Amino acid sequence: MGDIYVVCQEYEKRISGQPPPLNTDRIPTYPITKIFELGLAAANTCGKFRAEAKPGELILFSRLMSFWERMKL
Repeated sequence: MGDIYVVCQEYEKRISGQPPPLNTDRIPTYPITKIFELGLAAANTCGKFRAEAKPGELILFSRLMSFWERMKL
């Protein structure tokens, strides 16, 4: 199913004037201790919906690929 969904989260930001990092699609990491203690909800870059995570929860947002995104594969 990973080939038909797009993850809606922020990737590593590039600093203006600096060379791009070697891996430009660096996926953010989430500390396990923070997830267990406080819960963590990733930023939703695909829409306005936000969620509040409870301790032990990790919330990630995704959406289906558009027709044109699938055609590029």
